[in-house]
Amino acid sequence: MIGVSRSLAAVVGAGILTATGTLIAVAAPAQLTTCGPTAGVPNSNNNARGGLSGCTYTRPIDGRVWEDRGAFPDSSVGYKRFQGGLATVYGSCGNGPGNYYSTFVVDGGGSARSAAAYRC
Repeated sequence: MIGVSRSLAAVVGAGILTATGTLIAVAAPAQLTTCGPTAGVPNSNNNARGGLSGCTYTRPIDGRVWEDRGAFPDSSVGYKRFQGGLATVYGSCGNGPGNYYSTFVVDGGGSARSAAAYRC
């Protein structure tokens, strides 16, 4: 940018400078919305929110709150089947205090799992 002032160089960052010195404005790209499954960490009541976020379509979704049982198979302590969008799955305290997490599985593909949290 030899011979171009700093103020013009700053403006050029928002557009295209042609060979004749004309500045053409370029619009910023639109914010893209991500469509996909989400899974929230169970809250203090052991309820978790999740499902399909940012999607223009709906599909059946199975949401669950799980108790992490270490060496034993994890135990489902809350379940809800719903159609698209986001929903809250109401969990119980299973076998008492422990690590709980949620999963949301979309029919036709896609799933999300939350981090675990010590609850109950």
